[in-house]
Amino acid sequence: VWWNRTQTIQRGGTKKQIKRKHTDWVRLDAPDLRIVPDDLWNQVQARHERNRQLWVRDGKGHLQAHPSVGDLESRYLLSGFAECAVCGGRLVGMSRNKGTRSRTYYACVYHHNRGRTVCTNNLRISEEALDSAILHALNEVIDEQVLEQAVEHALAQLRAGQVDLPDRRTAIQRELSLTTARLKNLVNAVANGSQSEEVYGALKVEEERKKVLTAQLAEFANLDKLASLDAKRLARRAWEKLADVRGLLGKHTPQARQMLRKLLDGRIRCTPFEEDGVRGYRYQATGTYGRLFAAGLIAVNDGGGGHGSRTRDPDVANVVLSQLS
Repeated sequence: VWWNRTQTIQRGGTKKQIKRKHTDWVRLDAPDLRIVPDDLWNQVQARHERNRQLWVRDGKGHLQAHPSVGDLESRYLLSGFAECAVCGGRLVGMSRNKGTRSRTYYACVYHHNRGRTVCTNNLRISEEALDSAILHALNEVIDEQVLEQAVEHALAQLRAGQVDLPDRRTAIQRELSLTTARLKNLVNAVANGSQSEEVYGALKVEEERKKVLTAQLAEFANLDKLASLDAKRLARRAWEKLADVRGLLGKHTPQARQMLRKLLDGRIRCTPFEEDGVRGYRYQATGTYGRLFAAGLIAVNDGGGGHGSRTRDPDVANVVLSQLS
């Protein structure tokens, strides 16, 4: 319980409350007022900390992804993400004890559960080997130079689509002006006593149309901003965000699985092979940068007096990694 945090003074014949200096405050313990026992409080704080470790955040503490039930339950990075090319079933993580040693590996769940009649792929591959290969491939794709080229390509496509933008904007502005005039006439009609259902229906239609047209004009303003962005600066901002992703991929399995879910567009298709007595998987997957940026904003400099502006960039964000494979 805190005491002595304020004092009453007379000012101009009126009583006023002012704050005292922090050093003058008096704090008294009042354990009888507590409604949560210490042991329960400590348990809750420990659980908050565990949850904080499971939810992916970037270097600034911003939330990147939400864990799914599978992320929290599976201790294997690729379980549910990798797919057997022979039968379409999933590769799942398994373990087998051999003497005092425990070996972890990935295997086709259909072959494991139903045998060769369903799937002939009996390959078991080391968990460490496949995890390492997939993470290495992802880190190769998340390359600063490749990202810069992808952003330049996306901006070029955006600018190419702006050739007829002035005509479209003029047409929408003209329609918005007519809609506003019709709305004014309908409001005047209601004010003069014309309260029929037909008038109210027309009023609602014109209001909805005005909202749509206003939103379209706002989108044109956003497109203007995007088209004027500097590709190198935008790529540098994006790279800072992706650098966090590269770091997270090598950390705790639940966090790495959340990043895989954002990066991958579908499953990792694994095709078994055997060459010179050596067995393994060839793997293939496509993905997108887009979901990494979809929930966030990329800050860009407006090129003016050093003031910053913020804009959503869905066109730039949705650059697919399949172009790069």
